[in-house]
Amino acid sequence: MTHNDLAMMAFCQIGYLMRVPCLESRKQICINLLNLYTDDIPNPNLVKYQPCSKEYLVKLIDMSDMMLTIVKCYQLEDGSNQNYKLLLLKVLQKYSHHSAPCCDQMLEGNLPYTLCSQMTPNDKGGHPLLRTVEILWNIMDKAEDVDLCIKQLSHLECINKLKDTFVCLLKEGNTHAERQLRNDILVIISVIASHNPNAPFIETGFLRQLVAFAIYPEVKTHSPFIKDVKLTKCYEDFEMKKLLYSILCSLSQESASLPLLCCGHLLRGLFFYIHNIETDTSDMGWSSSEYEEMQLHVLSCMCIVCPLLLDSFMAYSGTTRILLLLEWCITKSNFKGHGNSYLGEGSRGTKIAQTRLCLRLMFNMIATREKEILRDFVDQGILNLIVSMLALSLMEIGPSVTITNEMKSTILLIISILCETDVHRKELLGTMGLDILMCFLRCDLSVLSSGLGYHILILATIDCIWCAVVGSSLLENHFLENEGCFLLLDLLEVLPHHMRSTILSCLVDLCHTNKKTIRHILIWRGLRHSVTAPHLFCRIWQEEEKEMEVIKDPRGLITGVRNPLAGQVQREQGIVLQPASCASPAIVEVTENMRAKIYCLFTKLGFSNLPGLTILDHVTLILIENYMDFKTGEVWVEVIEELEKENVALIEHDQQICNAVLARYHWWGQITRNAQLELMASYEKTEALDEQECYAEMRKNYEQKEMEDNIWVQFVSRTSKYSLLQAAKRRQCLSIESSRILTDYLNSQYFHSIDIPNLGTTVFSNIQVDIQSTPRMESR
Repeated sequence: MTHNDLAMMAFCQIGYLMRVPCLESRKQICINLLNLYTDDIPNPNLVKYQPCSKEYLVKLIDMSDMMLTIVKCYQLEDGSNQNYKLLLLKVLQKYSHHSAPCCDQMLEGNLPYTLCSQMTPNDKGGHPLLRTVEILWNIMDKAEDVDLCIKQLSHLECINKLKDTFVCLLKEGNTHAERQLRNDILVIISVIASHNPNAPFIETGFLRQLVAFAIYPEVKTHSPFIKDVKLTKCYEDFEMKKLLYSILCSLSQESASLPLLCCGHLLRGLFFYIHNIETDTSDMGWSSSEYEEMQLHVLSCMCIVCPLLLDSFMAYSGTTRILLLLEWCITKSNFKGHGNSYLGEGSRGTKIAQTRLCLRLMFNMIATREKEILRDFVDQGILNLIVSMLALSLMEIGPSVTITNEMKSTILLIISILCETDVHRKELLGTMGLDILMCFLRCDLSVLSSGLGYHILILATIDCIWCAVVGSSLLENHFLENEGCFLLLDLLEVLPHHMRSTILSCLVDLCHTNKKTIRHILIWRGLRHSVTAPHLFCRIWQEEEKEMEVIKDPRGLITGVRNPLAGQVQREQGIVLQPASCASPAIVEVTENMRAKIYCLFTKLGFSNLPGLTILDHVTLILIENYMDFKTGEVWVEVIEELEKENVALIEHDQQICNAVLARYHWWGQITRNAQLELMASYEKTEALDEQECYAEMRKNYEQKEMEDNIWVQFVSRTSKYSLLQAAKRRQCLSIESSRILTDYLNSQYFHSIDIPNLGTTVFSNIQVDIQSTPRMESR
């Protein structure tokens, strides 16, 4: 046993002394524990002993169960001795502030529930409420199991005590310290609401009170909850309003709270801040910067609450208010943002923060896809407004209308949802809106990795074209006439692998709705080595299979004829019994990669006479052509294996059908592999023939060179020895004579010989003769 163990056991024994019914000894132990964190001079009577360091003693207390004993003592104290109970509270406050292990022991001893259930706003000296709040803060901040702390604080008694304490401090607290303490309690409530919206806020009536406090004084009501409530322009009241809105946003995630939020007119109070804030209209005397910060905070809260309260949103003309605010955001004015709070970061001197949150709110509302909401936004002219914003972003006019990439992406997603299922709205977008979208497609691709949101902007643009262009013949034709299909293929060639799926989906639908797209795809040539679209699709298929780790041989041929499409994840997962509503691995795989989309494109382009394909592409194309058959076979295999795992016995006829399906599936895999082998063998044979022809051509070149060398040697010989020249002359004459068919005319008296007798040359003579001399030949 080490010294640390002995010292730790000593502290445990000191803690056990707290159980002795001696009040003085208990108090002294508490005082000694508090003195461990002081830097006072040691007792002079103990100078001859070497004292331990404060850090070492605190570490020993962390290792012991001292705090657990203190917690039990606090829980057993009946309140007859308030000084002793306050002393225990001081110890818990000190150690919860400095030690995370002590916080864990307090949590284990159910201290949060004890403190919260005994909370009272009436202090009789010593500030027990302040110390209680600080201990709860420390435990939530430092304890390892925060969920356990929230669970203890979510009891009905704790919520009731928090409610009573907060309301009492709200109505009776007048000092700066009391307002701060009230806000600290509100923060604890906020943490509980965010971690556990199902806490009994409704059962205790606390939620109804919170709604009444949040909308006061923006909404004039006769609610009894706001009686004696007075808010001032102090910063603590300003922070309290923000905390109240945050708590209600968290509690709105519980469906049971939505009727209370609706009946409490929460949205009416929030819409109070949705307007032009060039002039301060606050009834509480806030500064312009505080009012702007509150507006941004309200907009952020409305992004969460409004999609849950659609009826209230429509009742208060929410679409009109938001569009008016957005229109003010993009118009030039004298307003200069202060850029306060994290919501206004980067917007000092501009309206960027208001624009960003307003667009986010509109997107959240439109993302609900409620027909009435969508129709109201379109009727109010949202398409013209946001298209004009995109046009302004391309023109880059002034800082007051600065539109970031995040805002552009949000606008494009809004257009996508609005136009996805309505051809009339696509036509409202018009060719002008389409031209703006194509400008985004032509952006500099070198900025994709800059971290400024360009990759999101590109994907949002492609999705917008997919939803807002495909399906309208007018826009499709305009898109193709302006080389839109070429732009998509250019992006498909250079974008990273994980960004290609949306482009392929758009091309598939575009080929299905407009036959002209097929011609555009076939005549496209890439920026890199002038690759063709079929070659690009095959390359993407190969990259997809490589990432999935599909089993292939070094030549790219399938090896497993039983399951040639399965990747590593699908092979390792195997057959897992699932409910009928769940998709099987073979079906899930279709949605997780791009092979099905490439197959659909080739069904439109055809599988033969495609330009620019390599032998590996042709091998891959055989597999692509049989993709649907293999996928159907995978599903049948899963069905049969699931039946076997579930011990379902098939009747003889069904068993024969299953056996026939399996045999056909395996036979088709073997047929596909044989076709790939035949193609590869034919290619290798063709390569061998081409190689032989190449070598034959090389041999001819060498033979021709040897012949030229021989001619040159003979020429040198004739010029060096006259006898050789005469012999060559005789051979020439014999060759000429033997080439004649008729020779009788040579003996005729009218025959005139054109040869010069006794001429010592082997060339045909003329008036002018070019003679190549030996030096000239050598120089050549």
